[in-house]
Amino acid sequence: MGGGRRFRQPHARGGGEGRAGAGDRLAARTPDLHRGVDRRGPGGVRPWPADRFRRGGGEAVREPARGHLRGVLPVSPVDHDEELLAERFEEHRGHLKAVAYRMLGSLTEAEDAVQEAWLRLGRTDTGDIGNLGGWLTTVTGRICLDLLRSRTARREQPMDDTFVPDPVIRPLSQVDPEQEALRADSVGVAMLVVLETLEPDERLAFVLHDMFAVPFDDIAPVVERSPAATRQLASRARRRVRDTTPPSDPDLGRQKQVLEAFMAAARGGDFEALVAVLHPDVVLRADAGALVRGVAGSKILRGAKTVAESAIMFAR
Repeated sequence: MGGGRRFRQPHARGGGEGRAGAGDRLAARTPDLHRGVDRRGPGGVRPWPADRFRRGGGEAVREPARGHLRGVLPVSPVDHDEELLAERFEEHRGHLKAVAYRMLGSLTEAEDAVQEAWLRLGRTDTGDIGNLGGWLTTVTGRICLDLLRSRTARREQPMDDTFVPDPVIRPLSQVDPEQEALRADSVGVAMLVVLETLEPDERLAFVLHDMFAVPFDDIAPVVERSPAATRQLASRARRRVRDTTPPSDPDLGRQKQVLEAFMAAARGGDFEALVAVLHPDVVLRADAGALVRGVAGSKILRGAKTVAESAIMFAR
């Protein structure tokens, strides 16, 4: 393109020459993040132009990198730029994963979406991006929207199998359960179940605007509608969420008590105590992270006794 400087494309490797592309380096560290997203062109996720956050016409494609090859290969100015870009991306990773999780209800798919956002950043001239956080948020939203549309089109699970979102679980020794409950209160499992009933476009408008304060002007290009129509999508989703979401239990002390009783009964192998803690109609889903719900790898257990037996077995 003119006399401008060219950067290597991610994954571009020829005849064993040259250093590994950023996508190759990241894939080597996190190979499990590449499942489920077709990046091969027309049959895959559509590229997102992200014109809203560009400063002007670009002249090159910049390859992101982590710089972990430092000491193996000489470090050039390009390496330094790529390392800085990777550091800037990492600053937004937690936010992007939160957006994707609320959009998809699956931790594995959320990781996939964030990984795809990273790859798309690597194919973009970052000199054209004026607001990296906003650009990454809308790119992640576009990726999630495509995944939701694909999921809706090819849903294969039986209609009586209620979708149960992946819960966010962290070791109690690392996180204060009460503080974690406070942070999760606005997006509990019940909320995610309700979000699953929304149309993909409605869910995107509601999640990005109501949960992450993204302006409708920025959401509109993603759903390919006017800002006014996008506002209506969010309004319709808001009414459905308000009408169907059960009130959350504000008694965090009771939540902690139930959790501690469950863990103690499971670790102690006390079957009767565990059954007493569980709701008679409790549902437990063990999900291997498959992109399409209902395929082998997702196991659903129903009933207090069945779940108690499984909990005791895994606690041993």
